[in-house]
Amino acid sequence: MSFFSGAKRAAQFTFVSMPSSILGINQLKMGNQHIADLWRSLSYPPCPECNAGVLHRHAEATQNSEALYPWVCRNKDCDFTILAPADVNEVRKIALDWSAARTRQRLSFLDDPERYKLIRGHSIESRFWFVCASVLTAWLIYLIAAGTPLGACASALSFGFSACVLGVTKSYRAWQVETGNIFLPQSLFWHFFKNERWVR
Repeated sequence: MSFFSGAKRAAQFTFVSMPSSILGINQLKMGNQHIADLWRSLSYPPCPECNAGVLHRHAEATQNSEALYPWVCRNKDCDFTILAPADVNEVRKIALDWSAARTRQRLSFLDDPERYKLIRGHSIESRFWFVCASVLTAWLIYLIAAGTPLGACASALSFGFSACVLGVTKSYRAWQVETGNIFLPQSLFWHFFKNERWVR
């Protein structure tokens, strides 16, 4: 019996596993799975544990006595599971709260040098994007003065605006870490936008 079992494994390796590896079929399957998860992430919430997969409810899953279903992560390396209602929006809210609690817990254990390093990283990225926005704005002014067609001017304007938005966003992240205003029930972005320094 063991002889036939060993021969079966050897044949499977020779005629299935090895050709699949040589032809890249396994990599294609992994790539297709990743693309499928990205597509599902548009409608299904991302996993708050690994941030690599999405939560989904098995078609054959049955509800418990409290009308809750098991939602599991599609990432094969993650065993995260929660009991939640069938409504995807409710699951998304639960996953967001879970992720927020984990982030607050991690930040609470950061000492001052690590917190300063995180703030400085966001601040440097913010300044970089503001510099890009300034350069693109100067380039836009030059194009307008040179009588460049409207299409080229619109491209410079869109890139400059995008760089400015990224700069403000990174500056806001640095302010959040600095003040501890993270994952609050109400958004403080407009308070930051109107009252705080954008360049940090």
